[in-house]
Amino acid sequence: MNISERLSETGYDALAKEDRIRLLLTLADCRNIPQKMKMINEQTISLADVFLQSDKVSGIFTDEERKRIGAIQALSKSYLEEDMRSSEAYSSPQKAADYFRLKHQDSEVEKLEVMFLDSKNHLIKSETIASGTVDRSIIYPREVMRKALDLNASSVIIGHNHPSGICAPSNDDIKLTQAIADCLSFFDMKVLDHLIVGKFDRYFSFTENNLSLRSNVQNMGLRENKEAYAIKKDDSSLLKKINDKLETLSKNLDSEETERQIREYLKFSTKFYTYSLCNQLLIYTEAMRRNYPVEQVAGFRTWAGLKGKSGENVHVKRGEKGFTILVPLALNVYQRKEDGAFRLDEKGEKIPLIGENGKPVKKMAFTTGTVFDVRQTNAIEVGAFKERPQYRDVSAVIDSRVLEKIATKIRSKGIEVLFSIELRPDVGGRYDHKTAEICINCSPLRTSAMQLSSLFHEYGHHVLHGKKLINNEIQYVSEHNQRGFIEGEAEAFSYALSSMFGIENKSELYLKKWGNSGKDIKEKMEAISSGIQFAVKHLELEQIVEDIRNTQDKRNVIDASKYIHPIPAQQQSAYSNVI
Repeated sequence: MNISERLSETGYDALAKEDRIRLLLTLADCRNIPQKMKMINEQTISLADVFLQSDKVSGIFTDEERKRIGAIQALSKSYLEEDMRSSEAYSSPQKAADYFRLKHQDSEVEKLEVMFLDSKNHLIKSETIASGTVDRSIIYPREVMRKALDLNASSVIIGHNHPSGICAPSNDDIKLTQAIADCLSFFDMKVLDHLIVGKFDRYFSFTENNLSLRSNVQNMGLRENKEAYAIKKDDSSLLKKINDKLETLSKNLDSEETERQIREYLKFSTKFYTYSLCNQLLIYTEAMRRNYPVEQVAGFRTWAGLKGKSGENVHVKRGEKGFTILVPLALNVYQRKEDGAFRLDEKGEKIPLIGENGKPVKKMAFTTGTVFDVRQTNAIEVGAFKERPQYRDVSAVIDSRVLEKIATKIRSKGIEVLFSIELRPDVGGRYDHKTAEICINCSPLRTSAMQLSSLFHEYGHHVLHGKKLINNEIQYVSEHNQRGFIEGEAEAFSYALSSMFGIENKSELYLKKWGNSGKDIKEKMEAISSGIQFAVKHLELEQIVEDIRNTQDKRNVIDASKYIHPIPAQQQSAYSNVI
């Protein structure tokens, strides 16, 4: 019975490994199939070896035959990938298992494949993460996490093959699954399933068999351990603390205390704008718990590297308890053999994996670190750190030159800033995203401080919402008129930057429009925090504040009118339509 007859009689799933290879060679129109099959059997070559044209098949196929075999494999993969991109990749475990089986069923080593999905469970990309024995000493949850973040995935499906053909998961399979799921949970991403494929049409689904995709560890920190993520049981989980705090805030958005806490955080964020939102909140919440006025933080080694005016060493004072933060790590990735062992060079050292850009590939990981405030060191006493006095009373008048300097900085970024006395008295300013123009009300009734706050508010719209407005993802007029979330974000942005100049904005943050869950609040605060970081850096606001401090005694208030840019008559009507 030839292969065509056997296929018709039993179907593909019942074909033995040798028959499947023979079928592939027939479809690829290979010559001398019996001779080729003899060589394949003698060298124990697998279907995967033939498909992937591994070193084992060298000399067996002609160039044209290799191209045809590659085309058949690519066609099969393309069909499944297109199907999963156009419909739910996880409409059933069987569908995802079919894909994993196509890629790895006949591999002689275990291979871990991860499908990265969007919010609608459509396939973004599928990638082989590692080869070799699937255990936590070889497979890195951080690699899955890094890739998921790069692709902006919402969830993943894990799949790997068992060359033995037995689909039952091992203890290592379960531990690996839970380690990956626990890591992804930090970023609100989920593992939908872990599928193990064996020979023929067999597979094992964690979800179908009610195996937990998460460990029973509720609080976790991440630390590097023998190049793999280890789960650290810690009852004071940093991330859980932050998530719980945000969840509590989300349930009390109409509370004056909630608004007070968010305003205090916004002031705080301008001091620590170089830190991530997570680390800002970690430092802020601990400082509030201790009732400690944090000024400037740095690591132990950073403080120890400073010298006083007379050469004295700076040190952290004995008994001081620092502030715990999460520290990202960039770890080298090394080449591996098919069995998972490292490839070594002539000196016996591991060979780095080089990416498409010609640079060594790095993996992202996190560990915990400790930072100390300047008052927990002797830096001030020995003159290694100059205390920063309050710039001014919150009621002090803003020098008009400061307003103009910041307006000039904004203009240098391609946004026109105009000043006009023609706007309605109740309108502080306007932003036109179509022309990238900001117009500020500079009537005599509005002080320079009021104008600066309005300038930061409208610039906040540009930084936080400009692209979305241009793409019609946000309707500015309706959101503005209804005092929607974009007004709250812009006002929070303005509140933070204004506080750097001693201005205490009293306007509302519209917190009720920020969402109704900790996740919603986190999303808004991350956007605002990123905007603040961008503005402080690109407008060089710290330097402007420092210049003000250095010339405080020489300050001369000048006539603001010379810095007012009148709006041309032809633009007056245009602004009347912008809210």
